[in-house]
Amino acid sequence: MLAELERFYADYCSSIRREADALRGEKVPAVTEELFAIYENTGNRLKYESVYFLRRKYLAVFGLKGILDGEERDILKLEEVIRDICGEECWALPAHVNRKEDENWRNYIDLFAAETAQTLAEMGHEVEVIADPIDMGRGQIIWRTENGLLVGGTEPRCDGTIAAW
Repeated sequence: MLAELERFYADYCSSIRREADALRGEKVPAVTEELFAIYENTGNRLKYESVYFLRRKYLAVFGLKGILDGEERDILKLEEVIRDICGEECWALPAHVNRKEDENWRNYIDLFAAETAQTLAEMGHEVEVIADPIDMGRGQIIWRTENGLLVGGTEPRCDGTIAAW
């Protein structure tokens, strides 16, 4: 039994390393207004969701790869992914929000927004949801301390926190 678990763990670690190698040189795909609006205009969920979930794959792969090997190149890629995800206008999927009738649609927390926050929290980020957004740009910053810890903050008048809004 122990040998089976060790083999499973070794295979799992190898798969994470393979995925990281495949994704490392790729640019993280962008979620755009045009992609978000496709569902509203056509009912097609897949175009936005394929990009959204690929971005979450980057988060998971480089989070795990950073834990496994602690290589600077993977930590740098993880920082890029976290910055990109924290810059998303909304973590909920377009099919789960109603932008036309709900002015607070950016604040909607669906299962996937919650999973994104949970993933960041598991990586050691403090995630806070702000119930009263202010209509301003997102002044966010993420930096790495001397011991490698990622630290984030926002300008206090922003429309959210570093990880959620």
